[in-house]
Amino acid sequence: MKVWEYIRASRRNTTVAAFAIVVVVVATAWLTDLGPFAPSVAERVSSKVGAPARCRSYGLVELAGDRSRVYRCSYRTETGYAAACYSIAEGDVYDVTSRVEGC
Repeated sequence: MKVWEYIRASRRNTTVAAFAIVVVVVATAWLTDLGPFAPSVAERVSSKVGAPARCRSYGLVELAGDRSRVYRCSYRTETGYAAACYSIAEGDVYDVTSRVEGC
């Protein structure tokens, strides 16, 4: 009888531990603006420029003391299309076109 009680208790503890791990991972992703819940680069750039943007990874740039990924984004303007390079650091979108060669 004690063996079944032990198995039942350990199964319950494993379920609680697995649930706690999932909660910690999701909370960390939400708090650090990472993972599937974070807005995409294109969404962030779109809100900055006021038009739907399409972005692709372009390289790296030194920004706010850290190396940050650069995205080359294109979007429609009143007179046609525009393209510029953007980077995201500390949750903010920065136009780094003048700092990236060939952008």
